[in-house]
Amino acid sequence: MEEELGTYSRRDFLLHLIPAIALAGCATAPIDVNDTFSEIKIGCSPIEDPRYELCGVGYSLAELKRIRAEAWQKEPQWCWAACIQMAFRFHGYEVSQERIVMDTYGRTVNLPAFSWQIHRQLSREWTDDTGRNFEVSSQNLIDWQQGIQGTALTGKQVQDELAGGRPLIIGTGGHAMLLVAQESIREVNNDRPATIRRATVIDPWPFRLDNNQFKTILAMDITMTQFMSSIEVVSAATTTDVPAR
Repeated sequence: MEEELGTYSRRDFLLHLIPAIALAGCATAPIDVNDTFSEIKIGCSPIEDPRYELCGVGYSLAELKRIRAEAWQKEPQWCWAACIQMAFRFHGYEVSQERIVMDTYGRTVNLPAFSWQIHRQLSREWTDDTGRNFEVSSQNLIDWQQGIQGTALTGKQVQDELAGGRPLIIGTGGHAMLLVAQESIREVNNDRPATIRRATVIDPWPFRLDNNQFKTILAMDITMTQFMSSIEVVSAATTTDVPAR
């Protein structure tokens, strides 16, 4: 089936990883991308082989445009900070890239970030730019720096996160982007790992010739994944209530 489709399975996705480096502003390797953005249709539909179906999960283009969570990175090395900012925006909170960098390095410097630094900023309480408190938790599903290569369960976790409206940060080719949709082929009435066809990301790199942040990444780029982190955001209590006596 995988040879017929000409795509990578989730097993290949998790096994063909390259050594991780700091996530910088632009890719250190070519991005395997379509000439034009091709939207992923959310939901499942039949294909020619009745044993399989084509399934898309995550956000449609209309939803992405309505939410308007995309952001350009403000410095050449700040793709990671822009991705954190975008992830917070999906949940209705605004935190500037400058604050994210300041909280990471103690000053606003044009530097990339390692996976442990990103994870630390995604595992804490924040106050957004309007004074609202929220809590963030994350799990590194793939993290080559920490020796996390993923398992067969990782693919299902990614699908569950996207189905729950929670974009993920993906680091591939030394560049961080926000993963917002994924398309795969899977067996009908079978919970086994599916075959990933392509994914939709929001790319914060500001110097794309087409000036379009929505990008389709294909199998080659997916197999180069060095880092992938889930992101869960919940509101936090701003005051401590004392029971009346």
